[in-house]
Amino acid sequence: MKMRNVFLTLLFSLVAVFAAEQEKFSLTVGAIKMLDLPFAMESYRLSSKGKVTVEEVNKQQLRVIGVAIGECNLTVNGAGVSIDYSISVKGNINNILKRLRTDLENLPELDISVNQDYIVIKGTVSNPSNWAHLKKVLGLYGDNVHNFAKFEASAETLMNLKNMLIREGFTFTEPGAQPQLGELDMKKNGDVIVFSGEMCSQDSIAKVQQVLGTQTWLDMSGNNPAPDSGKTRCILNLSVVQTLLDVEVVYVAVNESDGENFGSGAPDFSMNIRYLYDAVAGKAATNNLTFGAGMAPTVKFLAQNGITRSYSAGHISFANHDDKGGSLHTGGTLSVRVSGTDNGSLQDIDYGLTMNIKGGLISPNRVKLDLDLTNTGSINAGGDLIDRSTDSTKQVVYCDLNKTLVLAGSKKISQGLSNSGLPGLRNFPVLKWFVAQEGGSKSDTRLVILVCPRLAGQATDVEIEVPLEADSADVYKTGTGDLKEKKEAEDAAKPWYKRWFGK
Repeated sequence: MKMRNVFLTLLFSLVAVFAAEQEKFSLTVGAIKMLDLPFAMESYRLSSKGKVTVEEVNKQQLRVIGVAIGECNLTVNGAGVSIDYSISVKGNINNILKRLRTDLENLPELDISVNQDYIVIKGTVSNPSNWAHLKKVLGLYGDNVHNFAKFEASAETLMNLKNMLIREGFTFTEPGAQPQLGELDMKKNGDVIVFSGEMCSQDSIAKVQQVLGTQTWLDMSGNNPAPDSGKTRCILNLSVVQTLLDVEVVYVAVNESDGENFGSGAPDFSMNIRYLYDAVAGKAATNNLTFGAGMAPTVKFLAQNGITRSYSAGHISFANHDDKGGSLHTGGTLSVRVSGTDNGSLQDIDYGLTMNIKGGLISPNRVKLDLDLTNTGSINAGGDLIDRSTDSTKQVVYCDLNKTLVLAGSKKISQGLSNSGLPGLRNFPVLKWFVAQEGGSKSDTRLVILVCPRLAGQATDVEIEVPLEADSADVYKTGTGDLKEKKEAEDAAKPWYKRWFGK
């Protein structure tokens, strides 16, 4: 008796488990599904008519036949319990297969087959546009199609991505070569694409991210994408190069009379020599001029052309794209007693030129420099009074590494220049050159600023060698050699009446 009770308890527990679960299955129109029951059937009920027909094979087996596309529920009762079946009736699988193959006829890389009452897609899609088409088609078929295809970028797709970056100005490391500054290295490791390299600036990295962000098949979140997402993981291993920039600064005094000798020792410049002087003197239309060499050859070239008054102010060193930059002060400090008596405290009055520079690389051989210059003059205004005037200006310049930039521009005389002989700032709104004044008369002397950026520790200075152009050949010819001999040769070539009458 006790064993019988245990058996009945287990039986009803098993029946209760079947009754608590809802079974789901699908079949196509005309297909047959056999249901094996865990108990003897007493009755069954359909939630809607016309979707399926149910036939009793025996008390523990039913035959279900699909009639029309749709959904319905079948409830089977017996032994005091019931089982619910959720039935989905689909269209003819062969017709669906035919339509699907037509929709995907442009994707021959896919394998499409039937597995019982649904369609299975397998294969590898290598083109992003083909994957987008596949996802669009799958949305039309719902549960009739199970997709097991995956996306994997082909060599052609990767080459197209590389060409996009090349068109944006980036270069790539040659296979087997050591990566150079500013070069990108792209490698595909399994299902991951890795970009690595040392960039010149954060802007370069942001530009790479912007280009890659336009590719919907790349996942740059840092996580592994889902297998059916059609995305490839992309890792950016890019950093801004950690290096020091060294900017050499030289001041050169130039006046109008220097133009008479300018070109006597000129190298082969592809420009008019007079134009070069006008640029240095601040008369040319352009804002600045770049020599094709470092500081030493540039100063030597100017000296060969009669401009010998140069002063090496020093070097400014700072980290690449450091917000603080570097500073150079040329001048001094006056200590003045505040009270005007021997017992008064001293106050320091700075004077001279202060140059603050910051910036960094914008390409492996070119820099952007933010120049902030302040010129402070101090004179004795009478008694113990010190009159201090300050002029400042800011400008942005672009220059190649190891090339000398001459800051030059239009002329504008400043007011209230001192008698100290210190340079007075003479151009606004941007600095191009300086002018000094002695006594009460204005001088045509201009203090030109030469700056030459380079990477710290980089080899320096090559001679200036620029191919001579045809339109500057005559200028070069008449601007070289001994000036006295040229003058005599020119006089000898004049007609006799011009030599006699001096015309």
